[in-house]
Amino acid sequence: MVSSVVDFGDPIPAKAYKDAAQHSRDCDLFIVVGSSLVVHPAAGMPEIAYESGAKLVIINAEETPFDDICHLRFWENISAVLPKVVSRLKKLQERSLNATACSSGSDCGKQSFSDYRNPTSLS
Repeated sequence: MVSSVVDFGDPIPAKAYKDAAQHSRDCDLFIVVGSSLVVHPAAGMPEIAYESGAKLVIINAEETPFDDICHLRFWENISAVLPKVVSRLKKLQERSLNATACSSGSDCGKQSFSDYRNPTSLS
């Protein structure tokens, strides 16, 4: 059996790193969950996404090097925030899929990312 775990200090397989970097470049939204963002090369993925135009969201109780540039920051334990975030993202995804049936001139009642900057609106 081959392990897919990379232990601290071990190199990340080249293809896995290349794929992760490409996904980071291609994403619209990059969510960091429970990471200090100090262990590289994985810590560099949010920067790749941000520089490619993605919105950056961080859910972590501790400080990270990206706190000043992220678009939305939750200073809480992930167990307090993540279930609500996942639920909200599912609702937004459903709205997005439903919006494809709308005319191109109508916003179909979609909300923007900035409508969710208030953590209390996640409920």
